[in-house]
Amino acid sequence: MKFNQFVVFALLITGVLFFTACNDDTPSGETGKVTLEFENVFDGNAFTIGDTYTISNGDEIVPSKLLYYISNVSFTNDDGSETYAVPESYYLLDATDAASLEIEINEVPNAAYTKVNFMIGVDSTRNVSGAQDGALDVVNGMFWSWNMGYIFMKMEGTVQDSIDFRHHIGGFTWNADNVKIVETNVPTGSSIIVNGSESTAHFMVDFAEYFKSPVDLDVAATPTVMSPNAASVIVAENYKDIFMLHHVHNE
Repeated sequence: MKFNQFVVFALLITGVLFFTACNDDTPSGETGKVTLEFENVFDGNAFTIGDTYTISNGDEIVPSKLLYYISNVSFTNDDGSETYAVPESYYLLDATDAASLEIEINEVPNAAYTKVNFMIGVDSTRNVSGAQDGALDVVNGMFWSWNMGYIFMKMEGTVQDSIDFRHHIGGFTWNADNVKIVETNVPTGSSIIVNGSESTAHFMVDFAEYFKSPVDLDVAATPTVMSPNAASVIVAENYKDIFMLHHVHNE
């Protein structure tokens, strides 16, 4: 009888230890971290607040402010069979804050990913969800209280020395749907390898394209775009193609 009791006790202890091991807070090795790095450039050179740049129509601009939202990030594996959508992925990038240009995403399932997709802006659900926090907090200055919606891309500065320009681009309704989906591929022959490890995907964000493709923007003629209107749609069409996944580092 005592022997049987000892066996039962030993089995119970073994089960407890196994359950504890399976539920330990230490990483399981089944996920990893991916950092998305965003480098703002202008025709391959740094796009820096306070510097002067010549846009496609020959005018000179000096940016004084640049912020934009990246949200709804997802990774697609190399054969296209699975996509991991990052939960609650809303990030505000500020050209004057280097830390904001690096987005760390933890617990990405192990796989070899060849596509990174995201949204420029904020989805319609969050646009009408009232007061929020974090990147979506109204104190960040990226929310139109009068319009009940977020500003997706904000650029301010001067053009031709003396003209102030302000581009506050947002809108998610039928007449000005400026929510843009970006689909990027890793360079040929490489992948974002997540194997209980850390990887980095480096994006070049070319603001020369912002002013010229598909429409050459005449910033001096229309210096103020601060509501969801026809002018904002043109700007949003231009900036949807400024992102390129330039290279990947796997550790």
